[in-house]
Amino acid sequence: MAKSKRNSQNRNRATKQENPSAASPSNRPASSLNLGEGNDSLLQILLVVCTGFFLGRMLIPAESSHQGDTILFVFFWLVLFSVACWLGIRNRISLPPSIDLIDASLFLLAFLGPLLSLMALYVRGGNLRTGLYCFWESAGTFVAVFLIRKLLLKTRSMLPILLLLGIVIPISGLGVYQHYVSYPEKRAIVNPIAERWEELEQQIAKASESAIIRLQRKQLKWQKEMTDYGIPLDDKMRKGLLNRLNNSSEPTARFALANTLGGVLTFVSVLILAFLFALLKKKQALLKILLAASMMILVLYCLLLTKSRTALLGMVVGISLLFLYRITHSARIQPKYILAGIITLGLLAILVLIAVFTGGLDIEVLTEAGKSFRYRIEYWIASWNMLSEHFLFGAGPGNFREAYLEFKLPESSEVILDPHNIWLDAWSQGGIVSLIGLVLITFCVIKKMFEFCVMNSSDESPDSQTYQMPSTGRLIAGTILVILFSGIFSSPELALPIEELIGWGILIAAVSLGWAWILKPAMLSGFTLLCAATALFLHLQGAGGYSMPIVIQLLLIFSVGQFTSPKEIKVPDRIIYPVGLGIGVLLTVLCWWTSVAPKFAEGIAQARLYESRSLNESERILQQWASQDSVNPEPWMMLSKLHERSASQTRNVSELKQSGDAMMEYIKRDPINYYGYRERARLSKLLFEWSQDTEILKQAVQFQEQAINHYPNDSHLHLELAQLYEFLGENKKMIIAAQRAGDLNDINKKHGHTDRLFSEQEQAILLKLNVQKSKKTNN
Repeated sequence: MAKSKRNSQNRNRATKQENPSAASPSNRPASSLNLGEGNDSLLQILLVVCTGFFLGRMLIPAESSHQGDTILFVFFWLVLFSVACWLGIRNRISLPPSIDLIDASLFLLAFLGPLLSLMALYVRGGNLRTGLYCFWESAGTFVAVFLIRKLLLKTRSMLPILLLLGIVIPISGLGVYQHYVSYPEKRAIVNPIAERWEELEQQIAKASESAIIRLQRKQLKWQKEMTDYGIPLDDKMRKGLLNRLNNSSEPTARFALANTLGGVLTFVSVLILAFLFALLKKKQALLKILLAASMMILVLYCLLLTKSRTALLGMVVGISLLFLYRITHSARIQPKYILAGIITLGLLAILVLIAVFTGGLDIEVLTEAGKSFRYRIEYWIASWNMLSEHFLFGAGPGNFREAYLEFKLPESSEVILDPHNIWLDAWSQGGIVSLIGLVLITFCVIKKMFEFCVMNSSDESPDSQTYQMPSTGRLIAGTILVILFSGIFSSPELALPIEELIGWGILIAAVSLGWAWILKPAMLSGFTLLCAATALFLHLQGAGGYSMPIVIQLLLIFSVGQFTSPKEIKVPDRIIYPVGLGIGVLLTVLCWWTSVAPKFAEGIAQARLYESRSLNESERILQQWASQDSVNPEPWMMLSKLHERSASQTRNVSELKQSGDAMMEYIKRDPINYYGYRERARLSKLLFEWSQDTEILKQAVQFQEQAINHYPNDSHLHLELAQLYEFLGENKKMIIAAQRAGDLNDINKKHGHTDRLFSEQEQAILLKLNVQKSKKTNN
């Protein structure tokens, strides 16, 4: 039967049309990867390009898709999908012509769910600009996983794995360098600059009028130095930066968060350990084993330095699964597996000791674990309460934080961007449809792992499988595309300088080629990738994922991307490719119209604002930006600030009213964000001080109350409301608001949230209100 299928494939190749009905995965050994067959050069080229798109994001420190900084990646994924369908119509390529349960689950998780949630967001109100960016990022994830999965099923290539290793090993080295070299250097530079700035601010506060002008000129000179080193001018933001810089040394490498780096490293650490097992089993050259072990040590050590508890837990579970599989699927318990386990544990212990003695780890990693878990419980409770109110469609793509603040617990620490849990994250981004998709994908993975686990020891070993090792040219081409895409398709603020990109390219190519030599012949098992994916999946139980598309893509591609589901529907080429091309072109046009073009408009407006020399010119630029991106609240916020600054110079009431009108436009475009209402209340209060119109002050109270409705447990909002009630003479309401402000501040103090405590000025205001409260009570 197999011979007849091969003959049929050869006949079809002669007519430039492969047989779409390859052998069913159910007829193959459960231990082998169902990566299909086929050596078509166009498929290999397409895989190189897709891998470059996929891994190019690892060099861009964009943890969030909310601002559209990587929207070009999504756009070109859609273009690539359209090109692949066009090549299929022309009979130049032939991808697996079937849709299975995994494809359907991915569609629910990453496309249909976010689309329905976006439509619900449009109906009930929310930040549509953020929603569009995040929807397209999710759609891009679906296309990326779908395309790469189909290509892997056809080409049976090791290219994505080798390039992944080629990127992550240098990233691990960068993480170690950051911890021991660049962070101390940055502290030595930033701390003196920040201290000098704070001293200057204190001098200005105490200086006479004649000395203030001289000191302010000096302040303007030093302001550029502050900006050059990324030190915020805002007092609270600056203290937060200095606190992180001086009290934490967790590496982030090319990511923005240590937790993201930890998730990637825990996946790769399990992968490398499995490769080491295979090298030992096949008795490869000692040099190969030593090289692989040294890179394993580097990855593990960087993982320890991140102090990511969930990543470390995931790594331990993933490695344990590998050990258990080896032991239970051997004819007898072989001493070498026990020895390998002892050596691995000993190596981890040595790395932990080195990290402890060099300051990379401290006792707080263990002692603070309970506090960290308590924080996450608080996040999850509030997120559950919020999602219970938005059961069907979630909060909407990218709108989690604004919806979450209404339900945030008083004792909770951070204003989080995501719920720190992949299940709640999927529910928030795409509603119940995305949650169902994630459940189905998890079911497919568990089912496949069960199939591996019930194999008899006499079954074909997964390490005996040999996969196509890409040529040197394809590895180098993939490296070039990774560098090219990371440089071109990122925002100017995130892109690396050309000399750094070249350096990264050399490192990635060298490490990838090194791994190709170490692993030749290729040794890869489906169970290995499932263990690595399990480690990352466990990490995402306590860490964010959807705001970091590269992490979700990594998880999906190397878990469900390697297998097909037994339940599949065959779709003829004459139908699937034309329909796919039509959908691809439509999505490409919509993505450009709704997100790419507005992002370009934003970039042009920001550049022109930087060069603007007058308030009138800046106003024209912002008005044009607002007309080009009608759903974006940001230009209206900037217009409001611009009118306010102009009004303050001349105490122009009409100009200040224009500032308020612009803020109302901001609120229309982001109606669940408390910040717009708070700013509108502040502007009304300022207008009252200029006009002494009591009706305007009543409007300020209404806006402040709306802000509190959207963020009820913020102590500062309640203190500001108490002041407004004082001006209105509503003493009973003033007392209630002041009491609530004081209670919330006490809760922050009790739970150690020092960054959210009242400043000295705010404490003085609260004390004054409490004194007035006492007088009213005595009277």
